[in-house]
Amino acid sequence: MHTAQLIPAKQPRKTYTAYFLLIITTLFWSGNIVIGKAFQNDITPLSLAFLRWLCASLLLLPFSLSHLRKDWPAILAGWRIITLLSLLGISAFNTILYYSAHTTAATNIALIQTSLPLFVVILSYVLFSQAITRGMLAGVGLGIGGAALVIFKGDLLTLQSLRFSPGDISMLCAVFIYALYSVLLPKAPALHPLSFLAVTFILGTILLVPLYAWERLDLPATAFDLRLVEVILYTAVCPSILAYLFWNHGVATVGSATTGLFACFIPVFTAVIASLFLHEALHVYHAIGMVMTIVGVFTVHATKTASQSSRNA
Repeated sequence: MHTAQLIPAKQPRKTYTAYFLLIITTLFWSGNIVIGKAFQNDITPLSLAFLRWLCASLLLLPFSLSHLRKDWPAILAGWRIITLLSLLGISAFNTILYYSAHTTAATNIALIQTSLPLFVVILSYVLFSQAITRGMLAGVGLGIGGAALVIFKGDLLTLQSLRFSPGDISMLCAVFIYALYSVLLPKAPALHPLSFLAVTFILGTILLVPLYAWERLDLPATAFDLRLVEVILYTAVCPSILAYLFWNHGVATVGSATTGLFACFIPVFTAVIASLFLHEALHVYHAIGMVMTIVGVFTVHATKTASQSSRNA
């Protein structure tokens, strides 16, 4: 019987590179969470999401145009799954995240996001019948318990009144949506990475147009200044183009379940950034919830790795 290994022996360099890029991705997404909270009074969540993806699409298009022409037949053939992925990963997830930032702390958003790999495991089982062991179930339960602890703010007595922060609940929905995106991602047609990013960004932006136009009917035009322009450029380049390129590469290289584990880094980075720039206080239940979720996630991963090792033995 062979010992379970986290790093595949045949391609260690490729795997290490994927892990490094995934850590950078979570750093970018942590900054995105803090930005959504810091600028909640300057721009609406829908406007920030729409302008972010519009800007990202325009910046990416010149670099992806030749690849889009080459991949166009495959894009047309797989338009259904591509549209679904655009709706889930581009239009819905980030817009809901920005709305969540209006009614809950950035640290809560980051901690709830650590439940991503747990949702990935559950959806992989439900949709594709991927094996899930008792150890995995224990890890899933522990991780969801950690996320629930954050939502209940460390006080289980809140179960009696069922008074949840709207941002906590919406963020949990957003995480479920992105988990579904991650699980379905391998079902996308084989496209060049820049082609895939460009077509999903463009479709995701188009899907937001009706909501953005409807919002503009009732709200005055956003007053742009240099600071807000810098925010939109950051969200377009770092947590959009670069982060999605790195995340999709991670899914293709090490699989959706292992990639999802890196969401555990988000609360660490976000807590530090939020405490520095938003002066958010850290509570004991934050730490306990984070530890429970991380332990649950790595329990799932260890169990899965051991199971694969035994099958290969």
